[in-house]
Amino acid sequence: IGFGVYTIESIIPKIVLEGIHDVRNGLRNYYYNTFGAEIIQTVQGFIKANLNQSVAAKQLYLHRNTLNYRIDHFIAYSEINVKSFFGAYAFYLLFNT
Repeated sequence: IGFGVYTIESIIPKIVLEGIHDVRNGLRNYYYNTFGAEIIQTVQGFIKANLNQSVAAKQLYLHRNTLNYRIDHFIAYSEINVKSFFGAYAFYLLFNT
């Protein structure tokens, strides 16, 4: 990675695809410790439902407002916008590789 200003969404794919396991594991542990397994699993369910909140809420047995609150909380504090393709891609790579 060269000089410049980067977002976490652009750095995560580079870290994972270049096989920098220590950094990937550190990021994964940081997000688990910061948000907890419940929010991480909620975001994973949202991505598995093709970023569809209604389908994700049904599959996770959550009220839509609860799902929306958890996703918005994650986005606000992690700066990874999982509602966009690039953010969802970065999150998916980080937690599923």
